[in-house]
Amino acid sequence: MSKDTQAPSGVLAAQLPAIRARRQLSAEALAKRVKGLGGGLDRAAISKIETGTRGISLDEALLLAVALDVAPLHLFVPREDAETVALAPSLTASAREVRQWVRGQQPLPGRDDRAYRTEVPDSEWTQGSQRVKDAQATVDKAYRRLRVAEARLDRLSDEAAVTADASSPLQRFGLTQAASGIDRHVDLAFERIAEAKVDLDDALAHRDQVRAEERAHDGER
Repeated sequence: MSKDTQAPSGVLAAQLPAIRARRQLSAEALAKRVKGLGGGLDRAAISKIETGTRGISLDEALLLAVALDVAPLHLFVPREDAETVALAPSLTASAREVRQWVRGQQPLPGRDDRAYRTEVPDSEWTQGSQRVKDAQATVDKAYRRLRVAEARLDRLSDEAAVTADASSPLQRFGLTQAASGIDRHVDLAFERIAEAKVDLDDALAHRDQVRAEERAHDGER
C-alpha cells in the first residue's frame, strides 16, 4: 500500500479527531454524547481509536456517526476526491468512487454493475419511478401553459386583423382605441409566451436529468 493510500480504519483514525475539532468537541464531550445514546465508548476508547491502537466495530462506527451528526461514510472516506482508499489488499479506489459506491449510486470500477444493483429495495425503485412521473407532470403543465399563451396570442392577432381591415374611415376611427388596447394585450401575450417557454425549457431539463439519474441507478447506460 502506498503512503498516499489508506485503509478505511486509517481514514477513520484521522477523520474522527478532525470532525471533533470542527464540532468543537473534546474526546470527553464526544464520549458523553455516545453515553447519552446508550453506547459504551468512553474517552479512553475514543482516544485509542484515534491513535489506531484500538479497533472499531461497525456498530461503534455508526454510533460515532450519530453522535457527531455526520454521514457514516465521512468517517472512513477521505474528504479529497483524489485520495485513494484500500478496500482490499488488491483493490483501491478514489475517495469519490468509494463515496458513490457506499451511497448506492454506482459500483466500483471494474465490478459487476448488474449484480451491484440487484439488492436495491423495492421502495427505492418506486420512489425513482415517482420522481420521473412528477418531473413529466411538470413538463405537461408547462406545455399547457405555453399552449394557452399561444392561443391567446392567436385570438388577439385575429382581433387586430379585423381592426386593420375596417372598410371606412369612420370604422377605423371608432376602432382606434380598441386597437391600442389589443396592442397592449399582444405585448403581454408575447411576454407570457416567453415566460412559458423558459418554464418549459427548465422543466424539460429537469425531467431529462431525473431520467438520466434513474437510468444510471437502474444500471442502464
